[in-house]
Amino acid sequence: MVELRYFLVMQNLVVGRAGTISNGEKRDSEPSSRELIAWQSYMQQGHSLNDVAAKIMATPQFKERYATDALYVQQVIQTLTGKLPTSAEVNYWVGRLQTLGSPEKMIAELLAQNR
Repeated sequence: MVELRYFLVMQNLVVGRAGTISNGEKRDSEPSSRELIAWQSYMQQGHSLNDVAAKIMATPQFKERYATDALYVQQVIQTLTGKLPTSAEVNYWVGRLQTLGSPEKMIAELLAQNR
């Protein structure tokens, strides 16, 4: 799955860290074979690349890279929709994030509205 490997490498570069999302062990930006196999299995269960992105972006490690909820939400929207959100969209989704109390729930709602 070239797309998945490319996505995971790019995701590590975007968050500006060496390391893994799923198991805490240090590594360069290339995903480990164990991590790649786990994500491939996840996708073979019917999940999309956007679902993988959503899982990664819902992690505390990803969220803590952004100084504010607005910057975090902007990155999530841009990654999942491929477009730069307006300030009104960012404000709306920041409100949803705060109301729902969970990045995972906010991302699931965003994905549901964009399918």
